[in-house]
Amino acid sequence: MNNTNNILSDFTPRERQALERATAKLRAKQPIKEKLHKPNLRGCYYNVAQGKYVINVYIRGQRVYVGTMREWNEKQALQMQHDAEQRLKKILKK
Repeated sequence: MNNTNNILSDFTPRERQALERATAKLRAKQPIKEKLHKPNLRGCYYNVAQGKYVINVYIRGQRVYVGTMREWNEKQALQMQHDAEQRLKKILKK
């Protein structure tokens, strides 16, 4: 066999059809991956390495870490950002 031929070159048409049917069945059995929600809040993103959403807030142009969450909840993220802003404003006034 020549090295430039691919592995399917020796298959008969019936074998190729059987292979296509079998792979189609296997593809159908694969679980559907859930699409991750892309947050549109400034400073929020999904970190693949951690498997969590990271929440940051920007104060005076500086990014400040606020926290993480496993599932996206925009209301909770806004609250976390607001609370962090209030705490930091108190600290910066001193």
